[in-house]
Amino acid sequence: RRQVDRHRRPPVTPASIPQPATVQPTMDRRSWYMPKRAADDLARAVAELHYDTRQPKHAVLAELVAAALLHLPEVSANLRSL
Repeated sequence: RRQVDRHRRPPVTPASIPQPATVQPTMDRRSWYMPKRAADDLARAVAELHYDTRQPKHAVLAELVAAALLHLPEVSANLRSL
């Protein structure tokens, strides 16, 4: 009769290695060029709201973008009049 070593681990093969679940990223980094004054004004607004609300800067920026998107037709009209 053959004895089985119960403490012996099975061999590791690529198929036996658990794969991490695919997770969609919730954050993204993008880069756009803009006039320095606009970038400075945006940074100042983000900093002011961050310190006033104690919310993370990424949340503040998301809210600023959401507010701007609510006014997209006005922004479009302003750009057409340049």
